[in-house]
Amino acid sequence: MAASSAPLPPLTPGRIAHLRAVLLRRVMAWTGLMLSGFLLFHFAVAAFGLHRQSFEALSASLEGQRPWTTLLEVVFVFVPLLVHALVGFHIMKKEGLAYRLDKRHTGGNLRYALQRASGAILAAFALFHVGTMHRWGFHLLYRVTGWSALSHYASGGLFDPQRAYASVAAAFAGGPEGLGGSLVCGFYLLGIVAAVYHATNGTATAASLLKWTVVPGPGGEAKPSPWLPSAILTAGLLLAFLGLAGWAAFALGFEIF
Repeated sequence: MAASSAPLPPLTPGRIAHLRAVLLRRVMAWTGLMLSGFLLFHFAVAAFGLHRQSFEALSASLEGQRPWTTLLEVVFVFVPLLVHALVGFHIMKKEGLAYRLDKRHTGGNLRYALQRASGAILAAFALFHVGTMHRWGFHLLYRVTGWSALSHYASGGLFDPQRAYASVAAAFAGGPEGLGGSLVCGFYLLGIVAAVYHATNGTATAASLLKWTVVPGPGGEAKPSPWLPSAILTAGLLLAFLGLAGWAAFALGFEIF
């Protein structure tokens, strides 16, 4: 006769709170992995700015794939970003930005505190970047409200696929608001650094949460993965290289040839 399975523990308020916390962490993990993949792609596209003709051709090619690229943006970028931000701010509201925490989280308190701080910076940067560059940012807000302060965005976001390189370079120079090139370039650099840390550390945390960091060892015993930490570090370094290359292309006008 088959052995009876162990009874499930009762759903006490404490257990419900624990299951809810686990669910939120897993939602953060999966949406974060999706956004990290997009970030790698987005930084790679920006790095093509090191060669203007290639960047113009790639931008025109991507623009020519609409409406499919719009669908991909909604499903794999904006929806995960919205969910990730809402859950992240829910966690941050509860735990704040304090360094010392009652519970030691994956990777230690310093990494966790930096993750929340970089997330806050990244949220502000994403609002600025999408708001100014994307047609779903200040342009959409202007179309809905007619607010004269946003009249610079009447025809669209600052990014223009027909003059891709020039439009991005103009945005880095301060845009129509005249914010000052140094201020905008500095904010972009801060946002890129925050994004690289948040994505790399978040991927490592997600891999640990999802049990990807252990593999079966001799005798069926679990052992640490010999390659995953190096793979995550390599991906983080690649992300940093691509992000800084794109920044140099548009903030400094740097070209490889």
